[in-house]
Amino acid sequence: GENYFEYRSVDLAGNVEETRHATIRIDSGAPSLVTDRATGFKTTESTVAIIAMYSDAVSGVVSLECELDGVDWSGAGFVENEAEIVITGLADGTHTVVLTVRDAAGHETSVALDFEVETSLFALDGPAGPWIVVGMLLAIIAVIAVASVLLFRRTKVPKA
Repeated sequence: GENYFEYRSVDLAGNVEETRHATIRIDSGAPSLVTDRATGFKTTESTVAIIAMYSDAVSGVVSLECELDGVDWSGAGFVENEAEIVITGLADGTHTVVLTVRDAAGHETSVALDFEVETSLFALDGPAGPWIVVGMLLAIIAVIAVASVLLFRRTKVPKA
């Protein structure tokens, strides 16, 4: 919090200086950090954008760090109060992004987001959803049905 105080000095000869004022800000709290994504989200694209919003009312946020799958990632641009982190070229699978903000007093706050990337067209939770797989199954069933009808007609013995 903020502390206000007054002070003055007196020398050995008895001279008293004018009273002075000062404010000292004591930062005992960590900065806040929230994102526009919840952990556990899924995407069908190899690019993910995350917006981080952060603040520290006492000493101010001085840095934003980003880690992707345990490796420092320098794609996070630091601006006051908000940053958009755009990660490209993600492989299919589970990934973890850890965002950390630090204030001028050295306090830090981190948020970890786990997410899954699935870009395969044939995956049930891929870009086309289940429709590609359902379409393929219907096509196979149709081929089997037509082949069965043709075989049945061919094996039928004509009446004499």
